[in-house]
Amino acid sequence: MNVLHISNRPKVHSTLIRRHPVVCFVVLTYLITWPFQIASMFLADSAGITFSNEANYQHFVNLLAGDLPADRLLAFGVFNIGQFGPVIAAVVLTAALHGRVGLRDLGARMVRWRLPARWYLIVLALPIALSLATLAITFVSPFPRFWLSHVVRAAGWRIRRAGFIARTIRTALIRLQ
Repeated sequence: MNVLHISNRPKVHSTLIRRHPVVCFVVLTYLITWPFQIASMFLADSAGITFSNEANYQHFVNLLAGDLPADRLLAFGVFNIGQFGPVIAAVVLTAALHGRVGLRDLGARMVRWRLPARWYLIVLALPIALSLATLAITFVSPFPRFWLSHVVRAAGWRIRRAGFIARTIRTALIRLQ
């Protein structure tokens, strides 16, 4: 009598993840992120709010002041939880591919310092400072919001491009050391 041992066969999801880890990461990221983003849009619509840059800033200020109604808090919270989709996908796939050893290695890499602390401070503080400056310009500017939103969007792309260049330079410096 032949008995099929399922435990000896490779698992389909494990094989798929090993063969196509980047595709699995992108798909899993969308599967995690989009439901939160779509749900937050419905919640925001029912609460009568939008998620523009100015509105997000105002929601955040109201949240810090403790003056955010529950329906807006829910929409704002669901929207922000959805932004962690890539991190969640990375942890899930690392666990699926490498188990506890992979997760331990991932955690160790996240806290390993390879450059002087000032570079980490610059990398963390510069986007925050630029965002705050952009918000300040947005609220103080006499220009129409429509025109200014295009300037802010273009500045955002330049900031992201600068971040990519900074990461590339940092990687090159690490390799030279």
